Amino acid sequence: MLADLQKIILRCNSRGEAGALLFSRSDKVRSVKVSAPALKIWQVDGFDGSGDISLTEKVLGTELRYGMSDFFQVNVPVFEKAVEDIGRFVDGEKMVFDFFAGVGAISLPLSKKFVQGVLIESGYAASAMAQENITVNGIDNCRVEPGDADMNAEIFTAESTVIFDPPRAGLGEALLHSLIAKKPRRIVYLSCDLATQARDVGKLKDIYEIKFTRLYNFFPRTPHIEGLIILERK
Repeated sequence: MLADLQKIILRCNSRGEAGALLFSRSDKVRSVKVSAPALKIWQVDGFDGSGDISLTEKVLGTELRYGMSDFFQVNVPVFEKAVEDIGRFVDGEKMVFDFFAGVGAISLPLSKKFVQGVLIESGYAASAMAQENITVNGIDNCRVEPGDADMNAEIFTAESTVIFDPPRAGLGEALLHSLIAKKPRRIVYLSCDLATQARDVGKLKDIYEIKFTRLYNFFPRTPHIEGLIILERK
């Protein structure tokens, strides 16, 4: 049976709830005995990332549901400190665009601070979950724009504040080109790779100045550090 298992995803939240997602290579894996009663377990056949396969977590008091295969920060207390810092720079803003938004973990807990927000997310399941989180929390000033970040590179204006929390690869060329061309007044850049973050910020240094920086130790006893940089148009 073990040879038929492709991979297992184990996740938990701060409430002590845990889930296991099993991917099998064949239909031989039909039943699994679990010795831990608190563990939710899903057996996956043709999994497309959707369905009732999820956990929930609170970020600054906002209840957020996320799928077992969706990205979600595992160190919530430290992540909340980063979100609080970001909140200082979106407070009172008329239009905020949240790129690589995932299920809305950054902009939705901050939604009361700005007038309108647009969440841009390429993952179908994550964008659907973000819309559900908007509905469940009764947030009426945010909407989801499904699609790749580069595909939506022209969505903001010069008066916008844009938030980025990209994967390690950093920002794509189309997005950087749009930033240079449109010059949004403020850029909030949270990154899990300081090297690609520095690369991208270096391409914007002639237009923007750094107003705030902070590092966060999301993964103690590892070399991984997250960095937040706030850029404002000169």
